[in-house]
Amino acid sequence: MKSNKLLTLGMISALSMGFMACSDDSSDSSSDDKKANGVTCEKADECKSGYCNDQKKCADKPVADKKENDAACEKADECKSGYCNDQKKCADKPASGKKENDAACDKADECKSGYCNDQKKCADKPASGKKENDAACDKADECKSGYCNDQKKCADKPASGKKENDAACDKA
Repeated sequence: MKSNKLLTLGMISALSMGFMACSDDSSDSSSDDKKANGVTCEKADECKSGYCNDQKKCADKPVADKKENDAACEKADECKSGYCNDQKKCADKPASGKKENDAACDKADECKSGYCNDQKKCADKPASGKKENDAACDKADECKSGYCNDQKKCADKPASGKKENDAACDKA
């Protein structure tokens, strides 16, 4: 019985090694076997670049059909320039990569001015750097009024619960 198991294991090993040897595919197209640009080709997988052009020559892949400046766009990657402006048109990128005033923004660091207002537009920073009432806030010191309410908006400070002078009051 023991010799049968050894024989079986030996056959399995031999068979698997045979399969491995047979599976050595001589048509493996490593990059060394692929054709350089300018060489005649039938299919893209023959070329190092992965592209066989209409003239049946290996060549660099063409740039995807990107849009020219002034063409309508939704995202920057649609444009050759890599920039889709706020008017939804392809355009040259601003030199600094930062947006001009009145351009849409989400964060202040997107704007040349360093300020993105509550209407989500780049704008000049307010003189004091403090926000007006109804502007979004996280902390009171961001607001001109010195108060950021529970709705995370700058607002006038609420009355302290104490009555102002000249108001009717009960004497305690």
